[in-house]
Amino acid sequence: MCSNDIGLDPVVFVFGLVFEEHLFVSYICSWIVSGIFFFWLLVLKFLGLNYLVKSFNFYGRMTYIYIYIYSPLLLRDPSNNYI
Repeated sequence: MCSNDIGLDPVVFVFGLVFEEHLFVSYICSWIVSGIFFFWLLVLKFLGLNYLVKSFNFYGRMTYIYIYIYSPLLLRDPSNNYI
């Protein structure tokens, strides 16, 4: 399945454009982005701002986007096929 089939090319456009020939680097960058996001959530929880996390429902939505959709889609070759 190509990423075009599920309409997620805008999500991976920046990393795919910059690191088109270096798929492993793209994969690492996606995990850095998700790591920064989860670190920010931990900071909010540590500061006692749980209501911010809950009010935006960050945990559920963003966990799904970054871990299950975003990172695996970066593991594709330039011809839009999965490795």
